[in-house]
Amino acid sequence: MTAPLSWNSPADRVRAVFGLPAEAPLPPVHAETLIVFRQHLADLWPGSPQPGMYCEPGRFQSTAILLCGICEAIDDTRGVCGLLAGESLDGEYPLAAVTLDADAEWKETLDDYRLWYGQRLVEPTMGTDPRGGSFPAAS
Repeated sequence: MTAPLSWNSPADRVRAVFGLPAEAPLPPVHAETLIVFRQHLADLWPGSPQPGMYCEPGRFQSTAILLCGICEAIDDTRGVCGLLAGESLDGEYPLAAVTLDADAEWKETLDDYRLWYGQRLVEPTMGTDPRGGSFPAAS
């Protein structure tokens, strides 16, 4: 018997995005899975700017930003990008480097994406495509 997904579990919420059961590993990050997760993010976008911080990879400083939307295109090296506005930056930046304020409406959704996207730094594993077939190992 398959255990039910728990909405209290970030990993289970990610599994739900891909239609996977609770015991399944999270699918690897690559172009096809990024498209699926990007659509999920777009479906849940609240429509209003979300306050937070952007931390440029490799640097130890953060910049206050407003996350104003989600980019259409998928970037294989940066993942899903968002449209950010801030005092010292404007434009498209990777969502994986954005942390929303605790009271931001979209915080849990973005945190789930960051959890899933962050696994690309871990040893690659095989995953199952919810539409059938297998995903290649992430690189």
